[in-house]
Amino acid sequence: MIKILVVDDDLLIRELLSEILLASEKYEVVSAENGQAALELYRQNADIGLILSDINMPVMDGLSLIKELRQEGSEVPVVVITGNNEIAIAIEALHSGANDYLVKDENIQETVVLAVDKALEKKRIQDENRQLLIDLDNMVNELESVVDQMTVMGTALSSEKQSKKLVEVILAHAMRLSNADCGLLWIMEQDKLVCTGLQILSRDVTNYSAEEIDIAHLTLSQSHPVVLAAKSKQLVCIDGVSITKNDDLAAIQSIDAATGYKSQSMLVLPMLHHGHDLMGVVQLVNATHPLTGAVQEFNLKREGIIRRIGASINSRRIGFVSTLLAAQVPPEKFESFVQTVNSCPGVTHNYERKHAYNVWFTLIASSQAEKERIIRELTEKTGIEILELPATRIFKIRVDFRF
Repeated sequence: MIKILVVDDDLLIRELLSEILLASEKYEVVSAENGQAALELYRQNADIGLILSDINMPVMDGLSLIKELRQEGSEVPVVVITGNNEIAIAIEALHSGANDYLVKDENIQETVVLAVDKALEKKRIQDENRQLLIDLDNMVNELESVVDQMTVMGTALSSEKQSKKLVEVILAHAMRLSNADCGLLWIMEQDKLVCTGLQILSRDVTNYSAEEIDIAHLTLSQSHPVVLAAKSKQLVCIDGVSITKNDDLAAIQSIDAATGYKSQSMLVLPMLHHGHDLMGVVQLVNATHPLTGAVQEFNLKREGIIRRIGASINSRRIGFVSTLLAAQVPPEKFESFVQTVNSCPGVTHNYERKHAYNVWFTLIASSQAEKERIIRELTEKTGIEILELPATRIFKIRVDFRF
């Protein structure tokens, strides 16, 4: 329960307000007879969630209490209680940092709980919005970090002309970006894939010569994850490599058996020239723990490395509008809300987050009016208010490998 601090120099008023709040069965209550006593009590009780205070009190009045709290950096909600002839003072209290005011009249038994509920709800929303902005800022910072790393990789690649050194650069940067323990680089030569680079950090193995690497070439007719990535020109993710009974993994399992290495999970990425011509494949095996260096399963979804793979189209260039949306969905409405959102043709992403706004999705529409209509219809169908978070900064990542 949230703890409420009731402050009034009149004992009967303190007891009346305390009884009203306790009767709601939503709050715990502590009390103080003036602003100074309230300030000391608040400093000793970090769990006080709201202060309900009179204005005119001896020792320290309500205005001084509010000013002291705000000077100390406290954001605790404060609701002041005032008489009918003290509205001007109540407004001054609002300017000093109070969240709301309550008039002492015959309706106070009905209005005090409503005022407290309203102030606490407003504080909750402010806190969630602040956290939301922090989360968004962190996402921007993470994206900027990825851009920086990709820029370093692109610069390093463009500066290298020697084939062995180029293989080393590609593997080193690919493994660093993904925290991989093992990396293999396959280059397309005519109708076959040739392994030209091998590095295993945990075994201290490094080899950048196709002649010295004892791994058979792959033809495009074979069953192998590298061939699958090459033919589909799409990323391939595989977990449970060592325990999965699958013809596509037989060659990898036989190599593991011969070398004593244990492939647990795998990320296989085709290298495409200008987005369509296959040049080779980067095969990354297992992850390394960022702190201990221990070799572990390379679970891309759990690590947050990959969320979705697909085409990226600049919708603005073709006259469309897009936006990020979020909603606070209670557990009992979660499945129906997600189904409704997913049934909307303009929704391109939809995912759950551990946040008060627990469902996030992106929407693309042919016009601003169409976008607003879709959001309005989703709200009407689901009964859930939807928060729109339009983009203020846009980042596009493009890396071309030119050899």
